[in-house]
Amino acid sequence: MGPSKHEGEDLNYFVTGATGFIGRHLVEELLKRDGTVYALVRDGSKGRLDELGKRLGAGDRLVPVPGDLSKEALGIEGFDQKIDHFFHLAAVYDIESDEDTLRKANVDGTRHTIEFANSIEVGRFHHTSSIAVAGKYKGLFREDMFDEGQKLPHAYHATKFESEKLVRAQVEAPLRIYRPGLVIGNSETGEMEEVVDLLVEALDPERFLGQIARHRHEPVARSEPLAELVEPALGSVAHEGVDGAVALQQLLHEVPADESRGAGHEVVQVLSLMLGRPHCTRTSHGGRMARSARESSAPLGY
Repeated sequence: MGPSKHEGEDLNYFVTGATGFIGRHLVEELLKRDGTVYALVRDGSKGRLDELGKRLGAGDRLVPVPGDLSKEALGIEGFDQKIDHFFHLAAVYDIESDEDTLRKANVDGTRHTIEFANSIEVGRFHHTSSIAVAGKYKGLFREDMFDEGQKLPHAYHATKFESEKLVRAQVEAPLRIYRPGLVIGNSETGEMEEVVDLLVEALDPERFLGQIARHRHEPVARSEPLAELVEPALGSVAHEGVDGAVALQQLLHEVPADESRGAGHEVVQVLSLMLGRPHCTRTSHGGRMARSARESSAPLGY
C-alpha cells in the first residue's frame, strides 16, 4: 500500500527533468491539483523552469531546487520538505550521444537521485525507464519482465537497463516504473521537439508538402479541413521562393488559432492516411504518471 493523506491535505511532489518534454507535461498535470511541485534545476537552467512556471500560472507552487545529477545526492543540502511522490525523469535520451555521456547521466545520475530520495524518505518513487531495456529480446516482453538475458545493442539500451536495475535494487520507497516508447509529441496539441528536425532531414520537404496537399481537404483529425494550414506553406514555396525545409518546419510548429491542436498533429494524421495506417491515439505520459500518483494505494506497477 502506498502513502496516504487525510482528505483535503495537500501533496508535495519532486520532479527531476521537469523542463524536458515529458517532464513539463507531468508538471502541468500535477499543478492541476492542490500541492507544491519541487523541481531539480541545475545552474544555468533556472530560466527555463521560470518560463515553464509562468506559462502554467504556477505562482509559488513550482519551486526550483538547485542541484546536479553529477553530484552525490544531487548536491542538495538542507532540504527538509516531506515529499509524497518523487518522479525521476532526468536522463539523456539522444541515442547519438557517446557512451560516457549516457553513463554519467543515466546511470550515475540515477544513482545520485536514489541517494537523495532515500535520504529524505519519499513516500513513493516513480522512475521513468524505457522500452529500450528490452533490447533485442525475441518475442513478447511483458511489463513484469526485466532481466531476461536480452542483448543490449547500444549504450543507450545498456544505460537505461542499468538505471532501472539500480532503482529496483536500491530505492527504499514503494516503487513504480514506467517504460515509454518513442515519444514524438503531444497528441492533443501536436507539439513536437527534435523529431520535427529529424522529419525535415529524412523527407524531401517540397515533395512531402505536395503529398500533404493532395489530402488537405480530408477531414482527418478536426472538423475543418487541413487546407488553411497547408496552403500558406505551399504558397510560400511556390510564389515567395521560401525553402521547402523552412516551410515544413514552420508548418509542423504552427499552432491553429483555437490552440486546440498544432499543425504537426494534423500532418502526422495525414501521413497516416497516406500510408493507410490508423489515426494517432490520444495519450499523455504526463497525465498517466500524474494519475498513478493519485492512485497511490494501487498495487506496485511496472
